[in-house]
Amino acid sequence: MKTLIVSASILATLLFASNALALTYVGSYGTELSYELRGATTGSSFSGTYLLTMTKPGNEQNIYNDLEVLSDFIELINYRFTELSIDYSIASFDEYNKINGSIADGSQTSTLMTVTYDSDSKTGTWSTAPVSVEFYTVKGANEFALYWLGEDGAGSGAWSTEHLISGKSGAPEISHFTTINATDVPPVPEPATFILLGGGLVGLAFYRRRQK
Repeated sequence: MKTLIVSASILATLLFASNALALTYVGSYGTELSYELRGATTGSSFSGTYLLTMTKPGNEQNIYNDLEVLSDFIELINYRFTELSIDYSIASFDEYNKINGSIADGSQTSTLMTVTYDSDSKTGTWSTAPVSVEFYTVKGANEFALYWLGEDGAGSGAWSTEHLISGKSGAPEISHFTTINATDVPPVPEPATFILLGGGLVGLAFYRRRQK
C-alpha cells in the first residue's frame, strides 16, 4: 500500500485489489469522498465515459442533501476530468430523474425516463428522449458508478453494473438508475480579449473627452 499526496486537497491511497484502484478525495469543505476506479472508461455495454465508483458515501442522496458535500463531489468530478485529459468542468450537479428497483426482462417508465432490464438485471437500456442528460449513475449494493455523456449529453443509451462490486459475488443487480444535468464553468477570457476590451474603453474615454 502506498500513500500519495497529489495536492493539499487530495489524499490518495492506492490499493490494487480486485482490479480496482481505491482512493480518497478531500474537498475544500473537508469532505472525505471514497471512490474506486474499476475497469475500462469506455465499453460496448455502457454509454459514455466511466468516471468513478463512489463507495463512501455510496448513496447519492447523502451527497445531494448536503450542499458542502455536493460542492466537494463536484470538485472530485472536475478532478477526474483533469486526470482523463478532458478539457471540461462543471459548476452544478442536479438530479433529473430517478427510477428505483428493477424488473427482470422488463422495463419501468416515469414521466421523464424509461429504463429496461435484461434477465439478470445487470444490463439494460435507458431513455430520456427527447431530453438529453449529461450524466447518469448506476447504483447497486452500497455504491454507485458515475458516467459522463459528453458536453452535448445524450437522450438514450445502455447501462451496466460492471463497475459495481458486491462482496465476492461479482457485479450486483441494479437498485437505482439516476440521470443528472449539470452546468459547465464559463471559459476564462483569453488575454487578447482583455487587451481588446481595455483598448475599447480607452478609446471610448478619449472620444468622450473630445466631445466635451
